[in-house]
Amino acid sequence: MTLGWGRTCAAVVAALALTACNGEMVVEPGDPAVYERIEAATDCNALKEEVEQYVASRVNDADLREAHVAYALAGRRRLSELDC
Repeated sequence: MTLGWGRTCAAVVAALALTACNGEMVVEPGDPAVYERIEAATDCNALKEEVEQYVASRVNDADLREAHVAYALAGRRRLSELDC
């Protein structure tokens, strides 16, 4: 499935942050607003800094740690899309 903005097999839905791929729905951990911000990012340097903060974060809460990993992966995908 290709979406209008060129992403293949993935869509972030603002209210629920759901990813659709091959007919499966997977809930992405964390705050949907973070995914929206990452998707809207156009400044490579600022996005790299944000990704590095998520990578370097050391949190004890398992849910927050999972969200930080997911944010870092989303940020790296966006950096790739931007050819940063």
